[in-house]
Amino acid sequence: MARKKKEIKLSKKKKTEFNVLYNSIIGNPIKVVESTNNTLIGLSGELVYESQNLFFIKTSDDTIKKVLKNSVKFELKIGDDKFLIDGRVFLGTLVQRIKKIK
Repeated sequence: MARKKKEIKLSKKKKTEFNVLYNSIIGNPIKVVESTNNTLIGLSGELVYESQNLFFIKTSDDTIKKVLKNSVKFELKIGDDKFLIDGRVFLGTLVQRIKKIK
C-alpha cells in the first residue's frame, strides 16, 4: 500500500523565510548590523559570492570584503522585504543547506 505524502502548508511569512534560506541570495543588498568584529558593523553592499564560511560583499567603492558568516548578524533586503538574520544560519554552501532538508 502506497503511503500518502503529507502536504505541508506554510504561511506567506514562513514561505518567504524558507525561500531566503534555501535559494541563492547572491546579488541582494546586505548590511552587517552586529558582529564580533566592531569594524564590520555598518558594512553594506551587494552580496557577490558566498563560500562555506564567508560572505563576499562588494561595497560602494567596488572593493570586495570577506565576512565570516558565524560572526555576524546582517540585514538582507529582497524586494521590499528586509530580514535580520544570524549568519550562522547560512553556514555551508547553498547545496549543503538544501541537502540538510532532504
